[in-house]
Amino acid sequence: MLNRRYAVLLGVLAISSCGSTHEQTGAVSPVPSGPTANESEARLRAMTRRLANARTFTLHATREVDAALTETGAEPELADLFFEVKRPDRVHIVSRTKEATQHLYFDGRSVVLYNETDRVYATLPVTGPIDSMISALNANIGYIPPLAQFILNDSWPAFQEQLKGGGDTLNEPIGGMECQRVRLMGMRAIAYIWVAPQNNLPCALTATFADVEGDPQVRVRFLEWNFTPQLSDGAFRFNPPAGTRAVPMD
Repeated sequence: MLNRRYAVLLGVLAISSCGSTHEQTGAVSPVPSGPTANESEARLRAMTRRLANARTFTLHATREVDAALTETGAEPELADLFFEVKRPDRVHIVSRTKEATQHLYFDGRSVVLYNETDRVYATLPVTGPIDSMISALNANIGYIPPLAQFILNDSWPAFQEQLKGGGDTLNEPIGGMECQRVRLMGMRAIAYIWVAPQNNLPCALTATFADVEGDPQVRVRFLEWNFTPQLSDGAFRFNPPAGTRAVPMD
């Protein structure tokens, strides 16, 4: 499991932005155009607009964590991440590693964390949009879901905050596609995100933690997006399988 200290930083590199008024309204930040917008800002604005306008989508991504950032510090961790999102208030996330398979369910009324491997689950009542759920988990147990910044109903405020200390842009190929690399500054991490101009979707993300010996990294690859999935509300509700037990949310 990713060390909680760094999971928080990576889930949303500028988590303070999640508490904005957009959390309550679900409104999408406008994307102004014109010659004053620099290239990196324009690229990130276009990306966040594309994601915010997607009412439903699924995503498959991978996340590789260097050993120094894991809970044990013994070996790196590779996770397969699967997302089902139905805006404004439905999310199902699956994280699979060699140690465990874990789920997050949110149906607009409660969030459930379910460890399929250990067969235990915990529930936290939360009413509101996805942004409220992420903030509630962070406030109550110090946990932020993987890649949370990419499933917010409006992620532009968080990315805008990170651009204040970064912003340089470079064209690089990722997975056979030409992408634009943008530098971001988090609370402790320096991050690079690659965005494809062809579709305004993220291709990859790398975060480096200079406050840890050896400058360890977390590397994310966005492998497959689907913006026309058929998602029923049942996909976001947790029904405890036989033999599972409830535990406190902590």
